Amino acid sequence: MLKIFPVFFCLLLLFSSCSSIEKIEGADKAETFYLRGVAYLEESMYTEALEKFNLVKNKYPYSKYAVDSELKIADTYFKKGDYIEAQRVYGLFAELHPQEPRIDYATYQSGMCFYSSLPSTVDRDISYAKKAIEEFKAVMDVFPNSVYLKEALEKYTELRTKLAEKEIYIADFYKKKEKFESAAERYKTVLEQYPSLGFEEKMYNELIDCYTKLDKLDEAKYYMDLLMISYPKQGL
Repeated sequence: MLKIFPVFFCLLLLFSSCSSIEKIEGADKAETFYLRGVAYLEESMYTEALEKFNLVKNKYPYSKYAVDSELKIADTYFKKGDYIEAQRVYGLFAELHPQEPRIDYATYQSGMCFYSSLPSTVDRDISYAKKAIEEFKAVMDVFPNSVYLKEALEKYTELRTKLAEKEIYIADFYKKKEKFESAAERYKTVLEQYPSLGFEEKMYNELIDCYTKLDKLDEAKYYMDLLMISYPKQGL
């Protein structure tokens, strides 16, 4: 009996919450269902929220709440943790409503869907990082006055750093296996594709070491010169 009571209590709270939300009324049917959907979303009742937003979108397509509901559907999937579906809906929203003033939000959130799908470490698949970068860069390029510009720039820089770290991780692996040519190519990729992130000094040193071990002294000298010019206090 003691085990049943907490479940019963939770169900009672759930039904009470549903009952309270279902009493919400708007100026018309579309607003009523929309406001109830918002209330369900705030309570993390995602199935109920999606039901209300879809009802507005499908039954009242000419209401001003129809477009709002489309965006809320994406928000619901995002908060639910269904990032792939959320990204699809955000992308569809931007495609269907190119003049909508909230396109910057939809674009930023699309990037956040990819961002939120990434693993925490670079030794795993981080291919979503490139897709996220595309979305954040779109915010930066297309919406320079967006309130999401600062966050987009921060995420853009963070993900470029993560991709550079992935290249270094692979390069270090090759170097450990004494595959110095392959390692050097990866280190050069970091210099060429991810500049100004603070990896230059390490890459120059790694390239000097790789090319020295490959007996490619001209290449080693080239990167040593770059190191001395960029970091004269190295004392080499």
